[in-house]
Amino acid sequence: MNLTYFTLPSFRKEQVVTTEGNDSTEIAEVKGHEDQPLVNFVSFCENPSPVGPALPRRPNKAKTATPPNSTLPSTPISFSPLVEDAVHENFCSKSLFLAGALLFFGLATSVQAQFTYTINNGTITITGYTGTNSVLTIPSTIDDLPVTDIGTNAFAYCHNLTSVTIPESVTSIGYIAFYQCVGLTNITIDNGVTSIGAGAFAQCSVTNVTIPNSVTSIGGGAFEQCPLTNVTIGDGVTSIGPYAFNNCPLSAAYFLGNAPHADSSVFVWILDGPEEAVSAYYLPGTTGWAEFTTNTGVPTALWTLPYPLLLNGSSGVQANQFGFTISWATNVPVVVEASTDLSNPVWTPIATNVLNTNGTSLFSDPNWAIYPARFYRLRPQ
Repeated sequence: MNLTYFTLPSFRKEQVVTTEGNDSTEIAEVKGHEDQPLVNFVSFCENPSPVGPALPRRPNKAKTATPPNSTLPSTPISFSPLVEDAVHENFCSKSLFLAGALLFFGLATSVQAQFTYTINNGTITITGYTGTNSVLTIPSTIDDLPVTDIGTNAFAYCHNLTSVTIPESVTSIGYIAFYQCVGLTNITIDNGVTSIGAGAFAQCSVTNVTIPNSVTSIGGGAFEQCPLTNVTIGDGVTSIGPYAFNNCPLSAAYFLGNAPHADSSVFVWILDGPEEAVSAYYLPGTTGWAEFTTNTGVPTALWTLPYPLLLNGSSGVQANQFGFTISWATNVPVVVEASTDLSNPVWTPIATNVLNTNGTSLFSDPNWAIYPARFYRLRPQ
């Protein structure tokens, strides 16, 4: 089950999980009622408070940056080997890239609303942008065809861009797609993108970013040399490529799912001066963090949210009982309440679960099947 999180008004909220009849198909919802004094609902985009003692930091290191041997008209700065190779081998002017696409791929290319794009199998890949807008929402359709990909180098060097929104229709953000958009401070990625390519946002000016749950892979050098201080990584990410956050002054990385595969280069700092120290925070009930620390050298700690939640993907029917995993804080009791009607809800406590030393508890409802519909919500005791 995937929960959808919204930044809501300031009145107090409740969290509801809906199950429909005996089909064991659950619908995750967030409902708000001003008359219900429940847990404040806070979006994952807000900074949570870590728990426990101060984490150990990696020792400071002074390393020398090695500028690439590139003839591009850009300020010489350091690159990871992967992104440096991209510069040497794949950077070209947009006109040359588009010409290559026409000659080599033989795809139909046209220009509409300041975008250049190709059409392949009924879907659009954006390959370039000729506009001057500072705030840009990429269209979900062009000529009634879905925009599914942002291609290689599509928005590179668009220095006027300050904000970009990538729609849910897009599944792939390509190789060096927004490279050196030096004015780009705000990136919104809707929950449809599954892969962020190598160097996609390298040398942009974004300070905070949220990777949606739909993303499964973050490419090498994807956010290299961005002034990121915090990043929230969705629960679908299983791999983070080399140097993905190289030379970013991160203080914290927040993970919504299990530990992804990553190596010691992901958060490396190779510029002159002291190394920036980053810590990884993870939700109770997620796994793989000891190995993550071994592989990356990054210290980890539990991430305690200001409200209990259901772990994504944990709900379902087992042994004829509908259940889910509650995640919050260690040794804290959480009350599960149920109702059969959301239009005029009467909430009845049906269980009190004390979260274990891992900060989780498994809830199951043996009576779920006798109701045409049943809704659940969580609150602290």
